[in-house]
Amino acid sequence: MANTIYRRYIKMPHIRKETVEKIFEQPYLSPRKIMGQNIKSLNTAKKYLTQMEELGIMSSTKIGKEIVYLNIDLYNLLSEI
Repeated sequence: MANTIYRRYIKMPHIRKETVEKIFEQPYLSPRKIMGQNIKSLNTAKKYLTQMEELGIMSSTKIGKEIVYLNIDLYNLLSEI
């Protein structure tokens, strides 16, 4: 988790800490799940998740009509248990 937060601060300082914390609540999430006080737009949520995917933090897959993102670090941590 610390590595993910460090990469976010270096490469994406515009993404708030609260948003990064939300991606560690569940291994899979959709752009709608990170919308809230800080992110009001679905397009902004998609943009942030795509940027995290480009950094190797997230991995996307299409399920039905929706794109779902996998938090790679959290998934690997949970699979070790």
